[in-house]
Amino acid sequence: PRTMSCIILEQFVASPVIFATWDIPFPALMNNESCQRITSLVHGRIGRLLMENAKVWTIANVLIYNMPLEWRTAVSNVGNIFWNAIISTVTTEDIVATTPAQHCQGTANQE
Repeated sequence: PRTMSCIILEQFVASPVIFATWDIPFPALMNNESCQRITSLVHGRIGRLLMENAKVWTIANVLIYNMPLEWRTAVSNVGNIFWNAIISTVTTEDIVATTPAQHCQGTANQE
């Protein structure tokens, strides 16, 4: 019961907030994407990221929460290696750098 409640909280409360406010917008923001583009990236990628999160972390968390305490960090780090590869792929695909003037202003590219 405790393991399932921890997994449910992580999957349905923490992950959507973190993905929508940090993991998806931050790489786009660092590449000077407009606010409108960042919003569309969040809407377009949040579903896929939540599905990938469920695939990796459901199994990993069952293992982690039921491991002896001294092994939890090591098992969590193995899961993080796979997760970081997935999240970097999903959050940065199709991001094109724009000029600094477009950063959160939505102005057209002036050449």
